[in-house]
Amino acid sequence: MAPYISYTIHYINDEWQLCNECLQTQYLPEDHRGANLAEAMKAALETWSLDVVNQICLTTDNGSNIISAARILDWLRLPCFGHNLHLAVTKAVQDDSRCSWELGVCRKIVSSFSMSWKRKRELTKAQINMDVKQHSLVAVSMDCPTRWGLMSKMVSRILEQKVELLSIKQKVTDDTLEVCHELQEPSAPKKERNLGTLFKDFESRIREQEQEHASPVNQEEQHRQIVMKEIDGYLSGHRTDFEEDPLIWWKRQQFNYPVLVKLAQKYLCVCATSLASEKLFSTAGNVISPFRATMKPDKVDMLVSLSNNL
Repeated sequence: MAPYISYTIHYINDEWQLCNECLQTQYLPEDHRGANLAEAMKAALETWSLDVVNQICLTTDNGSNIISAARILDWLRLPCFGHNLHLAVTKAVQDDSRCSWELGVCRKIVSSFSMSWKRKRELTKAQINMDVKQHSLVAVSMDCPTRWGLMSKMVSRILEQKVELLSIKQKVTDDTLEVCHELQEPSAPKKERNLGTLFKDFESRIREQEQEHASPVNQEEQHRQIVMKEIDGYLSGHRTDFEEDPLIWWKRQQFNYPVLVKLAQKYLCVCATSLASEKLFSTAGNVISPFRATMKPDKVDMLVSLSNNL
């Protein structure tokens, strides 16, 4: 398979919708060292005449080469939350012998039903008799450790079907289900945070400057007062529901906060995960198949961009 590097951009349009586009899929036959990746990423922006000043942040995985490239370019980098979460979950499961044992039991339970149509039939009958949803058990492949989300679904589904499984007298012990339930216990709720926390330091610095450098009211001072008024209004305003989409909220409030809305549109487009790039890898894999492995790099760039952006 030929080596390529893709660059995706994210932005918020005038309708306050988060958009992502494939900027370029570049053929990169050189070794994927930090210096080579840095040159390729810089060239991608120059090809489209994009100023790096307008790039807020770079979301990447924890690969040493991409970290080195961001350091060489002196670009602000945000580690992918999805990759970090995967590393934390994987390490926690590996370090806890209870998790390994219980997940093995859950796999055996699922396997016993997946390989027997009679057991599937008995489970369906039990679900009908107890008037519950007829859900199938979730199978997880041991060959794909990155799909820990499926492991969570597997445990959740077994807990959901606990009564039905016990009713058909399968080898499911209460201890097993109890430990599975412990795996599903939610952690302590995190303290809710919003954009107000981003403005507190900014507000305090402005107030300190006002005290240290008292000057006659001029255009700059008037602008500062407008900004402070918006910040005070934002911090003292009614708090919205934590589940509400922040982009929808800012779309409704853009005329109430004409200055802060520019900051929101600038920073809320930063993605916490590199999901868009991961999806692009799948798209590129469908374009560059074993039956189409001799395509020219410019043709690959065109097809991947069209497939992702249209």
